[in-house]
Amino acid sequence: MPVEPFDELQKESNERIVLNVGGVKYETCRTTLTKYPDTMLGTMFHERNSELLHPKNGNEYFIDRDGHIFRYILQFYRTGKIPTSDKVIGLIPITPQELEAELDYFMIPRPKPEEPKPNPVIPKISIRHKMIAQEIDNFVEALKKVIHLMSVKFYEEFLINQNFEVGIEMTFHKCDPLRLYIFAPPANMKATIQKIMEPFERIGYLLFESSFGPDIGRYISSTMNGVVWEIKEQVKHYDSNCTIKLYDLRISIVDTLDHDDIISNTCLGETALS
Repeated sequence: MPVEPFDELQKESNERIVLNVGGVKYETCRTTLTKYPDTMLGTMFHERNSELLHPKNGNEYFIDRDGHIFRYILQFYRTGKIPTSDKVIGLIPITPQELEAELDYFMIPRPKPEEPKPNPVIPKISIRHKMIAQEIDNFVEALKKVIHLMSVKFYEEFLINQNFEVGIEMTFHKCDPLRLYIFAPPANMKATIQKIMEPFERIGYLLFESSFGPDIGRYISSTMNGVVWEIKEQVKHYDSNCTIKLYDLRISIVDTLDHDDIISNTCLGETALS
């Protein structure tokens, strides 16, 4: 077996060091400690600081700290894992505060605790705004029922007429009852529509007065194809002391029969000529 040169043996001997921590001795290698140069022991045993070291018994260094807890400090240098109090199990109890004190002393880096993510700010809606929003939703649902009713009522006309239009006019007044007029073609469904819209006589007027009319109209027109929404404001003067504001709402279902559009949305579209 070849004999290793004396210099190599000397180098290996210098790399192995003994740490006497509070009377408890631990043996490790210099390179194990210098892997973490920002820690206390990593700095202490760095090559540039070798002249400042004063070992005892050749390669033994005394550190006046808790020798039992140091076992877990050394485990960090060997594994890179930071010890936590719940993993520190031994004959001598170690409190989290004691472990933290040793980690601080030996300058063992710990990840910064994650800052709690702020809870998403949910805008609070006032009771008043919530009530108005609910009234708008209820009003829109009533209008959609009326439009659906007209569509079903004129089912045959929808199918056979080349150009089709049916509609309804409603006048909303601050005090007077709701007035309805069904046009082109006439139909006997005024009572049914009156029943749907009567609960909204006053609310409809207030919503239009508060400028929600255009928003409701955009929603109806964009979600129900072929529906045209028109609203007009009228001011009537009965005498010098009496002025009344009215809102005339006209909802029309206008549709032109498009042969190609119908075919493209049926099974016939698969064989249609391009």
